[in-house]
Amino acid sequence: MHKGTNTPQIQQSPGTSGAMTTDRGNPSAKVTTYAVLDNLSTDVFVKHSLLEQLGVEDQEVYLEIDTVTGVSSVHTQKVKGLRIQDMDNLHKSIKVPFAYS
Repeated sequence: MHKGTNTPQIQQSPGTSGAMTTDRGNPSAKVTTYAVLDNLSTDVFVKHSLLEQLGVEDQEVYLEIDTVTGVSSVHTQKVKGLRIQDMDNLHKSIKVPFAYS
């Protein structure tokens, strides 16, 4: 843990491979994927195809995205119960509170 926060510090380089699993849908499903782990990010985004492989569906929501070019609304899913694990199982898996597809 980083001093003063509850955020786990991951010693992997951005873009390294890991496994995404779920506590819901098909709990035995494990999908190898690439992940960028950023301790300063406030949200997690995953491809919809990854959720399909894990057998996970959840609440449909609209995200309002503000950028320098304007505001847009995007239809997406907000899912809970995902975990990410390094390929060598050297670290505890990280529970993702929620992710958008």
